[in-house]
Amino acid sequence: MPSDSASPSQVTHACNVGPLISIVTQNRGYYSLNTDCVRLVDIRKEKEQRAVRHWKAAILMTAIIRRFPFVRAVFVSGELSKGIASKNGDVDYVVVTANERLWICRTLLILFKKIFLLNSKKYFCLNHFITEHNLEVHEKNVYTALEIGTLKPLYNARLFYRYLDANPWVSSFLPNVWPTNGVDKRFRQSIVQRIFESLFPNAFASKLDARLLEFWKRVWKKRYPNFSNEKRSTIFRSTPDLSTAYHGDFAGTILTKYQERLRQFGLDG
Repeated sequence: MPSDSASPSQVTHACNVGPLISIVTQNRGYYSLNTDCVRLVDIRKEKEQRAVRHWKAAILMTAIIRRFPFVRAVFVSGELSKGIASKNGDVDYVVVTANERLWICRTLLILFKKIFLLNSKKYFCLNHFITEHNLEVHEKNVYTALEIGTLKPLYNARLFYRYLDANPWVSSFLPNVWPTNGVDKRFRQSIVQRIFESLFPNAFASKLDARLLEFWKRVWKKRYPNFSNEKRSTIFRSTPDLSTAYHGDFAGTILTKYQERLRQFGLDG
């Protein structure tokens, strides 16, 4: 948290006075809109303990991911980036790739998962790829802002801060969540990665990347024939600079529940 964010004592005071005291419950330094705060805190602490183990796995997997051709940065997203891990949850990553090499990078990583991890995504959930020249996020809402604001860089913090700079709109939703620019920004490309990348001459790699993009579009169309083209394009966003694979409209569901909660407390005006 930045230095100008509220301290725990300030938060406690704010939740014990004024209108918040009627809707916020506090227990052991945690706050909830649900009156069953004791049980929720127990669950939260259990998830935090599990997250410690998941972080170790994330660091190990990042050491593998960063050595693949054209990987330029790796950020942890999802629930682990919020400091928790569900029993059946995955470790989610945002992978930033070199320009015009996203689909080569994605294909190689998916093949590694299928062959060497037996297609397990428990600690290797790769559902979001962007290129280093396409860092701006166009879905500007509170859900996306929270996802960006809680990202944790595990490889190439310099590019991570470029990503934040490309999305200044996040601060309009979360003014106090912006991280301090104080992490190690050294970046070193591994020798293994350089060797692998030398096997892909520029002209060949650009053509291959474009063909792999079309290949994956055909795969998803064949795998999900019952989906409309609109639904498929929403779940599997596929452009030269972006690849997402989020089953179900999770963001839409969360935003709907958020608006319902605002209306419940008369805050939607």
